[in-house]
Amino acid sequence: MRCPARSSRFGRAPPLALACAALLVAAPVAPAQDSDYWICTYSGVFKVNRTTLKVRFVSNGVGSPYYSQWWNGALIVPDYENDRVWSVQTDGTTTLLASGGAVDNPITAAVSPSNELWLTNIDSDTVMTIDAAGNQTIRMDPSSYPWIDTPSGMSFRPDGTLYLGQYDAGDVWHFDPVTGIATLVTDGDGVMDECAALHADNSGNLFCADFGLGQVVRVRVEDGSCVVVSNDPILQEVTDLRVTKEGTILATSQPNSALVEVQMDGTTTIVLQATALGPMQGISVQKDFPYSTGSIVKYGSGLAGSGGFVPDLRGILSPTIGGVVGLEHRFALGGTFGFTLFGGAAATIPVWGGTLLVDWSQPFGLLPLSFGGSGAGAGESVAFDTLPNDPTLIGATFFLQDLVVDPGAPKKVALSNGIEFTIGS
Repeated sequence: MRCPARSSRFGRAPPLALACAALLVAAPVAPAQDSDYWICTYSGVFKVNRTTLKVRFVSNGVGSPYYSQWWNGALIVPDYENDRVWSVQTDGTTTLLASGGAVDNPITAAVSPSNELWLTNIDSDTVMTIDAAGNQTIRMDPSSYPWIDTPSGMSFRPDGTLYLGQYDAGDVWHFDPVTGIATLVTDGDGVMDECAALHADNSGNLFCADFGLGQVVRVRVEDGSCVVVSNDPILQEVTDLRVTKEGTILATSQPNSALVEVQMDGTTTIVLQATALGPMQGISVQKDFPYSTGSIVKYGSGLAGSGGFVPDLRGILSPTIGGVVGLEHRFALGGTFGFTLFGGAAATIPVWGGTLLVDWSQPFGLLPLSFGGSGAGAGESVAFDTLPNDPTLIGATFFLQDLVVDPGAPKKVALSNGIEFTIGS
């Protein structure tokens, strides 16, 4: 479904993010930052004013541009057909950063937390780095990683973890740049066909542009399971995507020449559709990079309920002031209810045959929680809310745990793991 306006809250759960934030003193709203859209098409690079949607031509000297990224104040644009990498300044000045050597059909640029520029070469099955002087280093190739097959999407987390999505294989890998160890995250889970682009949040999720099936897919990193966020027809042959600090997804559709905003509940809004610009290949927003430092991290162990299932509590999106964030509750008894306990400190308190992971001797709160589904382990609930755009919240940390009513638990209360919820910018 397509909607004409944005919504800021989805799901049935109470506004957890706002409840947590209420533990702190409110402050003035942060000033707005520049958030214009930079789009790569076969016709060149264009800047689109976010407010007026006025399109300004920036550069056409970049050949066949694909999935770009900001690096040292410039937009780095891979030129797939001409085996080149371009640097485009905000005033349109375009210079050649690299060509020849290992640069062979480059398609995606990504920047590590240590400010290294990484590139995928989709046809030669290689991943490489390039320094500011244009020097090249191959980091992955089939001789060392036999599974590598049309590497395309690539994204770093703030901790330096690299995720690599593959086009033909439709899988996603985790790669440690320090040790060189690569592990499979997902084979597509029967949901994803071709991972053209991806974006990692800091809460254990990957958002993938599935070119072949025309959909945006969310991958849970810990178990590789996949969920379709949206398969609206406007996303046909979706080429690129970025998760904004506001908590929405910006995606480009090649045949529809469209820039699309996707909400976390799957609704879509056409931001811009302009066939005169040619097929849209890439999208980048300067203010969204570096990515948010907010995070949701699991800790501790829960207590099983009916059927031996342990309730699972996890986050969606990187918590950012003024942005949407979500909580996902899984593996509870279907149709039951409970509470999400939140507070300002972690704990290990023996209770009900398990461990309470939030310190309720300090200020805390309880939010009601209900689960759909039927049967052991089938209970699920997902809800999103918007954090206040309050700079004093940056760095604030909260701790949460689900308490689930379940006759199959030792004391009729099953417990989830805990999560550490840190707000970033």
